[in-house]
Amino acid sequence: MTALQTALEAVLRSPEPQHLVSLQEALWLHRAALPPEERSRVDEALAVAGDFYRYLVDLQARLSARQFSELASWLDMAAVGAVALEHVTAGSRAWSELATAALSEALMAVGSRQYVKAWSAELQGVDLRAAWSLRDTLWRVSLAWQPNMDPEARLALVQRLTGPLLDGSLSPAGKLVLLARLYQVLLALQGMRLLAPHEPGE
Repeated sequence: MTALQTALEAVLRSPEPQHLVSLQEALWLHRAALPPEERSRVDEALAVAGDFYRYLVDLQARLSARQFSELASWLDMAAVGAVALEHVTAGSRAWSELATAALSEALMAVGSRQYVKAWSAELQGVDLRAAWSLRDTLWRVSLAWQPNMDPEARLALVQRLTGPLLDGSLSPAGKLVLLARLYQVLLALQGMRLLAPHEPGE
């Protein structure tokens, strides 16, 4: 197993800032070994990892130690990391299937924890900024992987994946879990491109 695979698996199984630092370092080394024309894919993965890192650090700054510990335990218990790893390891190219499966698993994990009291309203700004970034990245990922997809179908997919973050149906705690899971999905997709390269549109 390569250093990149090891670092990616750590983030997918247990997303924590220190694991993202290790992933950043593995991506740097992976990028250095590639010819210049192939480095843009690594740059995209670094951008997603950076967004995820900043999101988690923002959460740590705004949540109590106990609340952040609770969030980490929810993320560890949900099965989305395993779903993503399955696709990456198998070299699956059905990115939309991975994203949809991950969304379903995340919503189930969130639904099982709806008893949690709402957290501070100041997290709303963090959530909305992350949702904006995720929507834009999902759109660009879909363009790279399926450039011939109908724009309306592409929009519908992005709306389906991120809709629960914007429609008020989730508690603040639920949004945190779902946002973290979607970041994991994006990193899994980027990992699939780096570990099993293929032509766009396949």
